[in-house]
Amino acid sequence: MADLYPVDRSKTYPQVTTSPYIRSWYSSIQGPRHRDSSADIILKEAYEAARAELLTSIRPSEERSLLERQSSPHELRHVLETAKATYSSKPASKARKWLIVFSSKIKFYEAVFDVLAQHHAEYGVLNHEKITKQLAKACSQIADLLPRTDLSIALYQTELVKVEIARLYAYIMNFIIQAIQWYRQGKLSHIWTAISKPWDLGLADHVENIGEQARRVENLVQSATRAELRDAHMEIREMRRELQTLSSSFHTDIQRLLECAQVSQISQTQIQVELAESKTMIADIQLTQILNMPFLAALPTSGESLQYCQSLQVRSGHQRTRLLLPNVSQLELWSCQEHSSFLMMRSSSSLAARNFTVRLVNLIRASGCRILWALRFPDYWEREITFIDVFCMLLKQALQINPGALTSKDYPITATALHEAASESDWLSLLNRALRGIPQIYIIIDADLLKRGILGNKYTATRLLGMLQQLVTDTTLKTFVSNLIIDQSYVMRNWEPESWDVLKTDCLEKREIAKARLGRQSFHVGRNRKHYRGNWRS
Repeated sequence: MADLYPVDRSKTYPQVTTSPYIRSWYSSIQGPRHRDSSADIILKEAYEAARAELLTSIRPSEERSLLERQSSPHELRHVLETAKATYSSKPASKARKWLIVFSSKIKFYEAVFDVLAQHHAEYGVLNHEKITKQLAKACSQIADLLPRTDLSIALYQTELVKVEIARLYAYIMNFIIQAIQWYRQGKLSHIWTAISKPWDLGLADHVENIGEQARRVENLVQSATRAELRDAHMEIREMRRELQTLSSSFHTDIQRLLECAQVSQISQTQIQVELAESKTMIADIQLTQILNMPFLAALPTSGESLQYCQSLQVRSGHQRTRLLLPNVSQLELWSCQEHSSFLMMRSSSSLAARNFTVRLVNLIRASGCRILWALRFPDYWEREITFIDVFCMLLKQALQINPGALTSKDYPITATALHEAASESDWLSLLNRALRGIPQIYIIIDADLLKRGILGNKYTATRLLGMLQQLVTDTTLKTFVSNLIIDQSYVMRNWEPESWDVLKTDCLEKREIAKARLGRQSFHVGRNRKHYRGNWRS
């Protein structure tokens, strides 16, 4: 995991903790106050401290009672603004207006005239105007200063800030009281004050004290800001160090989890392999037990029946049944259909049907498709064969092709189920479960074997073949059988048109049989003639 910042891991960083001394510069040591009322409470405490300090130095007067009635410096400043507005609304004399104009003309020579004008009466008028302007300027500065002071105490609620703001409030309140007194004086008092206590000797000191104290508060706030920034930096370093430790620990834990997951996956794979081998072994054992059951062991294997039919085909002289060219595409269409269907071969004899059936089995096996067959076997005519025996032959092959049906989770085939099967529908249900999971399979049935199973009853054979297609639904069946054992009228009445078709063949084999018979007859006739000639010669 990549770090957020590059770190020299060769260095050892010291343990970084937050210093209580640094924290005391920007936060209250007693802990945070209530969020909504902390600033107001501290401001009120600072104002009360400043008022108490002023009350000790002010004699009982109207200003003292004014100070006692106001609860904040903002209210006191409002009283000052009211007194200022009252003073400004008074009409000025013409002489005063001309003196104001004169004083503005000579403002660039103020330093020289201050020395000369101290011995003249106009000096009082000039000082009066200066006091008026400076008072207005100081009131404006105080109005701008108070909100910043409130913000400072709201941000940094420390004892140092509280003390310095209380001292600032004391200077402001003292100045406001002096200003209110000046605004409430009469004209004669203003003239006398302008001469005896000009601005530089009177209220200017109060304004300077306010400015110095405001700068002191501002410096204190800046120091608190630097302390808070330093403390935040130290906390970030501590968090970063802890994050690096957690990252290293997390990386180690992840590696362990990955190793455990890998070991678990290997174990799971081994278990799955062993389980699959166990299931295969169990399926083989079950299959062997089922195939050794008496009623199944008495039936021939698929290899025995196919080998017997192939030997019959060889002994018959490889006589063939030829497909007409249009019917080749019909055979291909039947094999490609996605639904189950029957294909009935129309042949001239049982010999032709048998030979073509054997050829079709070999062709399907060579293509690699799944196939089941029920063909005649040696001495089959000496046994009492039923239709259930035909189904059992198909079931034996299905279990050999799909042994997973013996260990399936859903309705596996067991020996008990085979013992309990009685009717044709029971065996067809077992065949359906044995073929589950196979998409498509071909079933080839020998007409002669089927004929012995139903004692030549075409109706019964056709009805049971219909049950085969109705009950085996978990796979697509492609069933092939000769029409020699099929009831055509029953098929046309009860089967769906798309579920069956008829394959026509050329009767080549019939002509070859006729030629063979004719050749044998000619041979016998010639032999008899030679015999007669020999007797005649003798």
